[in-house]
Amino acid sequence: MKKTVSLLLVISMLLTALVGIGLTASAVQDSRMLNVKYQFPSSLTSSSESTAVRLFAAVDELDKYSKVGWCYSFTNSKPTKDENYCYTSESTKVYTSLIANKKTMTVKDIYSGASWANYIFFFEISGIPKSDFNTNFYVRSYVVLKDGSIEYGAVSTINVQKYLNSQITYNSDNSGWTSRWY
Repeated sequence: MKKTVSLLLVISMLLTALVGIGLTASAVQDSRMLNVKYQFPSSLTSSSESTAVRLFAAVDELDKYSKVGWCYSFTNSKPTKDENYCYTSESTKVYTSLIANKKTMTVKDIYSGASWANYIFFFEISGIPKSDFNTNFYVRSYVVLKDGSIEYGAVSTINVQKYLNSQITYNSDNSGWTSRWY
């Protein structure tokens, strides 16, 4: 319980530097759309007192889904909406680009030109304390179809310490977010 309480994070949707597009709603055509990509701040080191992680997923069309969302957990390795110990966030906005390291990145940049990736949606988990860097957390994206049913993407396991141990090269100015997606 102590770890769960210490892992309650300040959750915020990144609203700055993004171009919002309204979202209306049907069914996932390609399961890769909902696979989670993520990035950490480029200034993250093993001596950082806390960190954040940006999560991204893609959708193909605007007229298929009534909402996009995220669910994550520190104890449930297959988080779904409305389960115990699972946190959720939903939105009706998707985006065509974001800014990372003062550079505009389009959905095609992030997903290497994939034909099924036309819009991205994102979520940021901030305030991850150093004491929890070696804790796995489980995250998945989902879409809510017009009929109210939910389709989930695959679960991604994120661990800050494993990221730090992977010897990732940081941006030379140590500002902004890493330009690599995981």
